[in-house]
Amino acid sequence: MSYGSRQFAMQWINHYSRKDTNHHIKGSDTAANRRTLVIVPFSVVIDDRLGAGRLDTFTTLADIELDLNTAANWDTVTPIDYTVAATRAGNDFYYYACIPVSGNVPVVKLSANSTYPSGYTANNSRKIGGFHAMPHVTAPTWLADTVTTVKYVVQPVTPGATKLLYRCTARAGDYKTHAATEPTWPTTVGETVVDDQVTWTCDANGCENLPVGHPYIGFLMGDILFNSIWDLLDLPQCSPEGMVKSSSTPSNGGKALWVDIYHANGVGTTLSSVHAATVKASTGFFTFMEYGVLLQKKMISLSEFQIASKGSIQAAVVAGAALPATSKFYLDTTGRSIISNVGCIGITGEYYTFLRDSPYIDLATLAHVHVENAAAEYTQSASVASTNPIPALAHVDDSAGKGRVYHRGILKFVAIGGGALAPPASVGSHGLVFHCEYTGGTSNAVRFVCDPK
Repeated sequence: MSYGSRQFAMQWINHYSRKDTNHHIKGSDTAANRRTLVIVPFSVVIDDRLGAGRLDTFTTLADIELDLNTAANWDTVTPIDYTVAATRAGNDFYYYACIPVSGNVPVVKLSANSTYPSGYTANNSRKIGGFHAMPHVTAPTWLADTVTTVKYVVQPVTPGATKLLYRCTARAGDYKTHAATEPTWPTTVGETVVDDQVTWTCDANGCENLPVGHPYIGFLMGDILFNSIWDLLDLPQCSPEGMVKSSSTPSNGGKALWVDIYHANGVGTTLSSVHAATVKASTGFFTFMEYGVLLQKKMISLSEFQIASKGSIQAAVVAGAALPATSKFYLDTTGRSIISNVGCIGITGEYYTFLRDSPYIDLATLAHVHVENAAAEYTQSASVASTNPIPALAHVDDSAGKGRVYHRGILKFVAIGGGALAPPASVGSHGLVFHCEYTGGTSNAVRFVCDPK
């Protein structure tokens, strides 16, 4: 066999093709559509149909709709039943083309397994894609004798299995909750309960108080985070779990950058982007850069950050105004979900994010003249010769003991974006701070990106 023939054979073995549009959700208009994955027509080679080393091509001719609440669409519902929204919230799932009993139309199964679905093997199934399920919202816990604002959202002191939330829809008098007793919470969405001067309305757990036009309005825990849907023709160069496509039209077939859904989390040198894991902070800029390489990712740049964080909260911080230890789906102080238009969670109002294209600026050797235009629309800054003497040479040691940075004067080495806890006015897609401590800080985290494959 010639080299060209071998190459053709390998391409045929790996064959997978589909309609020009990507797999996608059925729609964002109804609850059922937001949790339904639409598999567009595709063709795929699956190994060894008859156990005799033979390869066959399997083809679908029409869309396949997979409602996540339907047991028949999953490989198994034991020991964990993923037809229940609360059990799949915040998890990654996969979809497989499987060899049918007869014919050449593949069976498509959803699975939590990353290798092959239950009831099948690596020989009679093939992974063709995956997605991330919307995590459940972690709201502030109800407090007694507390002033409450309209739209503020709480969860019971002891949350139920359904993780229902309660939104303030009316208030009177001193606007306070009961001085001592937690209300008996209703368990039907839309029902209300009066808590002294506050009226709470029961909400299903999901995106809260998002502004008009936000793509994730109405999405509930366990729904499909539609920017996270990937397949063999549209995925990042790294592992796709815990990532979203940074595109306003993710299913149109175009390539785009992939971004971590959560702040990088975990321990050691192998980080991940998973729900409810410990956020990796207090780590140096250069160390984060090395971690990214290990993951086949890179730190996010300023322009990438601005695109990925668009639609997230502006001029507000996470409820409780304290850095969250874990990468959960929190609300801000007004009861709004912290999620961007492309599905990045917690990207503003929590931690600052290290930006990889940070410039070196030594402000001590420059003097500045600031000129504001008449309409106060912008400020220009022009540098002039400094009258100060050249500062003495100083250095900062890398926190990991891998060298030192020499500088003169005040070292401004890295930029961090998004805004952390103070001041709230710094929070937003264009929030930017030139931070002195490139060696890391408790409020500095990282979010990785990856180029499309």
